[in-house]
Amino acid sequence: HHVYLVVDDACLRLDAESGETVQTYPLPPNAEAPAKKGGSPRTWSYLAVSPRGVLGGEGSQQASDRLFLLDRDGALRWTYTAAATISNNAVCLVGDLVCLIDATTPQSISRAKQRGEPLDATWRLVALNADTGRPVWETEEGISGRTELWSSQGVLLATGGNGMTGYEAATGKLLYDRPVRMARFPVL
Repeated sequence: HHVYLVVDDACLRLDAESGETVQTYPLPPNAEAPAKKGGSPRTWSYLAVSPRGVLGGEGSQQASDRLFLLDRDGALRWTYTAAATISNNAVCLVGDLVCLIDATTPQSISRAKQRGEPLDATWRLVALNADTGRPVWETEEGISGRTELWSSQGVLLATGGNGMTGYEAATGKLLYDRPVRMARFPVL
């Protein structure tokens, strides 16, 4: 058994009984956003572990600009670069899929409104093949304003923006879209 944890720009795999480091997974190189001198360091922002390997994200504590899958030996299998950004609360592993909301952040929308600047805000629900990282399906239907993603029994539930939207995970088919003000996160 192992414990995985992120420390700065690396993920450590520890032996659960001894606490010893078994493997270090460095943040994969990113040709699209190399580390800037004097700028913000690249950060490992998201972590999930599945039988396929280690799913990671690069970005901030709240969101990722890029997702990637490393195999258990640390080899990079694939990367997905967000068109906008991926909230770290909006990624789900569902069977053979990695599902995510790729969207303009609420903070970007708020800043644009305060400045009186136009902003072409986007929201997309995307399902990637967990083995290849290639898109399987995507939809914009019912996803606008949603910021969190949950899954249970083959259903994706997107919440936020005073609403919730259900999708069939395998196909992206819209099941329902309804207004709701939740006081807490849903229990699935």
